[in-house]
Amino acid sequence: MLELQRSLPKEEEKLEAIYESLKGETADLHKAMEAKQKQLLPYQKKILQAQSSIDLVVSQQAIIRKRCLPSLPNQQNVYAQCF
Repeated sequence: MLELQRSLPKEEEKLEAIYESLKGETADLHKAMEAKQKQLLPYQKKILQAQSSIDLVVSQQAIIRKRCLPSLPNQQNVYAQCF
């Protein structure tokens, strides 16, 4: 255990050197990824809007079921009797 503790600073230095050497190599990839994410932004907004619409309809459906189903003796024609 003591030997591992002694080698820790050396290993951390090696790790830092590797990290620094990779910074230059990944910079181009990072820029390319950011550009692609910017291209996807309009689609992400559309997806969020669609998901909001879906969530609203699901909530409305739950409210309708809660109001209509308990009052119906025969639940076969739910929509016909509720609307």
